[in-house]
Amino acid sequence: MGRQSFFLSDTRPTMLVNGKGFEGTIDYQLTDDQLRACTGNTDLTCLTQFRPVEDFPHARMVYKLLMALHAYNLCCFLTGTYVMVVGGQLDMFDGMSIIIALNDFKKNSILNWLFQKFQYPPAHHLTIDDVFTFDFVTAEANKDLYHYRVSFEGTSLLVSLLGVDTSVHCCPNSNIDLVYFVWTNFLRFTFKKFAMVLSPRGAAPPELLFLRHFRVPSDGWRDSDNCDLCTDQQQTMLLSYHECDLSQECTCKMCTRQPPSLADSARHVFFNYSLHINRFQLESDTPYDLYVFATRSLEVPLKALLPPEEPMITLWYSTDIDSPFRYHRDCLGAGTWLTQSEKFYHSQQAMVDDLVRHRNFFWCHHCDKGLFFPISCIEHADTVVGVADVANMADVDDEVEEDIVL
Repeated sequence: MGRQSFFLSDTRPTMLVNGKGFEGTIDYQLTDDQLRACTGNTDLTCLTQFRPVEDFPHARMVYKLLMALHAYNLCCFLTGTYVMVVGGQLDMFDGMSIIIALNDFKKNSILNWLFQKFQYPPAHHLTIDDVFTFDFVTAEANKDLYHYRVSFEGTSLLVSLLGVDTSVHCCPNSNIDLVYFVWTNFLRFTFKKFAMVLSPRGAAPPELLFLRHFRVPSDGWRDSDNCDLCTDQQQTMLLSYHECDLSQECTCKMCTRQPPSLADSARHVFFNYSLHINRFQLESDTPYDLYVFATRSLEVPLKALLPPEEPMITLWYSTDIDSPFRYHRDCLGAGTWLTQSEKFYHSQQAMVDDLVRHRNFFWCHHCDKGLFFPISCIEHADTVVGVADVANMADVDDEVEEDIVL
């Protein structure tokens, strides 16, 4: 796997979120165990999973490798292009990617070797359990990203290890929560949100889970950071991995969108809004109805209900001259006029009240999601969305002045 292919180039320069690392929670594991215990149904789960393709490659090696890391009490999971192949999303892969929570290096010596923390000698060749051989290839130490060639029973594959900073030292019981933490904070494209992870089940051998995000079939090429340049890059990079031809008529798995299944949507709502509403955070894929539910639950902190540019709300949307409805630029029904409006709030509560009260003003009429998420791509931070369109608009300032009056 080359330096540019980890997650198909979807990494961030740091693995901290607002200065905090992964908190080592076990909410998903605990909730799933309690659900099975209370109902007596071992098939009942709050986790969305995918069915792996038959006879997927290197199955024995993958399970043994995860079990070896599990034996060292590491919190980790497998992801990247390999898992997308196992999930039937791609036709080929260039390596494996393992994300590991960085616990105390002093208490877990294996982390010192895998993440090259010894000053001397460098760990360019190491063996785990006498069956896995790791040969160092290259590293991006500032991102805690290390690439190895891993050999097992005559098979050699490229494996990338990415370390996630933790604020609480955690163990394999946090494996599933680590998956969702990374999905929420670091993977912008839903189609990449596949993972293989071990789930400890008491004294029994760990269960291998095939996790996927519940919106994988429905979001297509949508970028949560709203960056058109990144979307174009992703489409180009994927050309060698599957059959997409980037045409308007393409019917590949990425271009042909499907709504989430009722079961997957129910699992998502059950976990996030029935059992763990306190985890709510307003995000680009939060629909209006769930936002209203969160505001009226009285269990969500006010800060979690605020738009990203608070105390300012800035809207970019498409509309028609005579239409009362507003749309995202890439949603069905979007009009020909690209418009901007903004307003400054002196009260956070007033901002939340307006978001609930003025649905047609702040929320897309097609997808029912907020129009107030600007481009937030770090790589293209100086790129303004829709500059070319805005330059051709007539008297934008007049429309902005009119729009900010509620």
